[in-house]
Amino acid sequence: MKRFLAILLIIAMLPIPATFAQKAEPTVIPEEAYDAVYADVWEDIEDIETAKIVAKRGRNASADDYAAIVDDVIAAVEASDTFVKGSIHRNGAFFTWKTTEGVACGYSPRLRAQIRNTAIKDADPEDYADIETTSYAVRGGSPSAKNVAVFQPYYGLDSSFTTAYPNEAKAIAQATGGTATTYKTSAATIDAIADALESCAVVIFDSHGTTDYYNDNDMNEDDCVSRANTSYICLQSGAGLTTADMADVTGTYGTYQHAFYGGKDYYVDGTAIANHMDKTAPNSMLWMAICLGMATDGLEKPLHNKGVEVVYGYSQSVTFDYDYDWESVFWKNMKNDKTVAQSISAMKTEVGEWDDCTNKDCNTIAKAWQNYCAFPIVVSSEDNYPGKGNVDNLQTVNSTWKLKSSVTPTEPTEPTEPITGGTFKKVTAEQSDWSGKYLIVNETSADKCIVFTGTGDKGAAMKDIAISSGTVNYADGMAVVTVAKCGSGYSMRLDNGSYLNEVPGDNGLALAASPAEISISMGAGSPDVIGASGTVLRYNPSAICFRFYGGSYMNQREIQLYKQTGTTPDPTEESTAKPTDPTEPTEPIEGGSFAKVTAEQSDWSGKYLLAFEDSTTSAVVYKGSDAQNDTVSTQTSNGRIAYKEGMAIVTVKKCGNGYSMQLENGTYLDSKPLDGSGKEQNGIVCSDTEAELVINIGTDGTDIIAATGSRLRYNATASEGRFRFYKSTTYINQKAVQLYKLEGEIPRPTEPTTPPTEPTTPPTQPTTPPTEPTTPPTQPTTPPTQPTTPPTQPTTPPTEPTTPPTEPTTPPTEPTPTPTHPPSPPPQRRQPPPHHNAPPQ
Repeated sequence: MKRFLAILLIIAMLPIPATFAQKAEPTVIPEEAYDAVYADVWEDIEDIETAKIVAKRGRNASADDYAAIVDDVIAAVEASDTFVKGSIHRNGAFFTWKTTEGVACGYSPRLRAQIRNTAIKDADPEDYADIETTSYAVRGGSPSAKNVAVFQPYYGLDSSFTTAYPNEAKAIAQATGGTATTYKTSAATIDAIADALESCAVVIFDSHGTTDYYNDNDMNEDDCVSRANTSYICLQSGAGLTTADMADVTGTYGTYQHAFYGGKDYYVDGTAIANHMDKTAPNSMLWMAICLGMATDGLEKPLHNKGVEVVYGYSQSVTFDYDYDWESVFWKNMKNDKTVAQSISAMKTEVGEWDDCTNKDCNTIAKAWQNYCAFPIVVSSEDNYPGKGNVDNLQTVNSTWKLKSSVTPTEPTEPTEPITGGTFKKVTAEQSDWSGKYLIVNETSADKCIVFTGTGDKGAAMKDIAISSGTVNYADGMAVVTVAKCGSGYSMRLDNGSYLNEVPGDNGLALAASPAEISISMGAGSPDVIGASGTVLRYNPSAICFRFYGGSYMNQREIQLYKQTGTTPDPTEESTAKPTDPTEPTEPIEGGSFAKVTAEQSDWSGKYLLAFEDSTTSAVVYKGSDAQNDTVSTQTSNGRIAYKEGMAIVTVKKCGNGYSMQLENGTYLDSKPLDGSGKEQNGIVCSDTEAELVINIGTDGTDIIAATGSRLRYNATASEGRFRFYKSTTYINQKAVQLYKLEGEIPRPTEPTTPPTEPTTPPTQPTTPPTEPTTPPTQPTTPPTQPTTPPTQPTTPPTEPTTPPTEPTTPPTEPTPTPTHPPSPPPQRRQPPPHHNAPPQ
């Protein structure tokens, strides 16, 4: 757990002031406490619900049905062994109570109906409690404020939650050059949320939400707002929640808690989350795809005050369909460098101003109010919270916040001289680097094609251009497109200096003044050129033009890229970067100091020790196998480790889109392959085949991720004590590792550490006559007129040089230089599928 020591059991609740102005040191509530409360009272509550509601109504019960049994539930609570007398606080049909285990509990009729009516099963950590990370970072790392995090506590448990947001997060991270991480079920903890808000550009809550109020008046049974003190996000894990989070506080409408337990579910508001943050958010955005997130300021205000610049959420309960439609349009615009205000305007224009607005019962704002339809609301430094009771209304958003992109011009923006001739050859294979000059064509036959002329207007193409042996000769009017590295992908620039770009929210082709990041990869027989929002460059034979197309791109024709010959490597080169070092074993380094790597690297290539720090002054270092206690114990000093015999020096070098890690014996580190059923396995293998790994700086050490998803960690259990790749679902149970990098190349000594007393080859039988040594005996390295010792008493007799005179590895006064290697080609970028949004379910 992140910040506080766990206790084995809390047997009594100490009084805590209603304000946190003077905090007692909070203690983390252990899992055993929740288990005890569940067994004591929540099982009885579920029995009451089953007998009185589920048995009669099944999954068609309403929140009002659950509100009708609140008195029976309260009676069961008061009769339970863990109930603290006098602790019930009721707000309509919603109520909370305290337990002797230190757990604050709450009963929400709306959520009880919602959760019991949906297809929810118990969370299985082996199947769902995982953290999935995808990196689109430019090598050398990108600021933490370019990363994206999604929290999905109910994914896999409630079929309404889809992969739409994890896919969207990947598309956002691709635009920013960061990482996209999804936290599912029990991995979505309050501390994981706090960490993400401290470090990410965008955080997405994809969960259920509620308030601390439900109106049991028959006339207003859907009212969860009028007497609500705060809004909550619902979680599947109570890990990290403390006694302070669950303390009673006084609000406008009575006593409530910033966090409480709802029987298998946990509820936290913005204050609880903010209290778990150690630093402010990086001027970021929080997107809350939850019900009632903006019904009060209980979520947005504490987090906005903690540095979240933009908070988006809903005034009421929102439908999945409308939320998915809104987010798709909004983020498509944000990825195309639009402001929040522009993106909100576009999504409302395309989808609607409020939830379910196309339903005839909700097609006017008066009907929307009557039916408690959700309105999307934004809070920022430029957009005040409308106030509780005023959120169900139209809002004009003013926020100028943009999704900061890592897009940077890699070449001068001034026009280049047009090509006046030349031959262009068809690209038929994936490229390790797509940089170069190209023609964009559509092949109409084996010997004819249509060539792009530099605009998306109708009729803007040259027809019936001859193809000969897979080549096209340049002719006036053809647009030569310069492809250059840009962010995590490439830009495509015309000779006049303008850049090709998609048209946000529409089919088309724009000519931009600044670089637009585009992904390029070889598809099934033709290149895929994909815009930031997932549109695909195609040829329209009806309009005779090349354009980016959205969902209709399959109706258009594929393109081909023809690359200028003679100035760039053969376009059929392999897609995986070749190793930059020979694969034969390297000589071990004899000594040297290794410094701890604490920041993201522009290039991780180099020589390292793999270590686990068991204290601030000691560590264990990997020896090179998957065996128990196969480590070397050592001391650390000022972030450094001195090399000891037995330590495995790992050579990191470029490999494909990542890096490989090679031992001195020439083998490469990798995870075990997937088993026969496609599941990951714990373990580490030393393979003769180079294995691509992803290396990043994580929150607690160095993240080394295999292609299977497994992560390199250290098992600190006394009986294990080993370095291994651990499954993505369980690696968090092991210890983070650190990489220590060699401080400078260590020259090979040209002389033994101690002077030999006898030459390797007897001096009386040199290969060449002893009268002609490389260094004459009468001419020592130091001139004889200024000897360090008297010339009549040399340390070594002049006729017996330490190294046989005729066979020195190098001249005695020059150490053997460390071999150098040419730089490897730039890594090829991983490509996402063209369409990033899964259809709503």
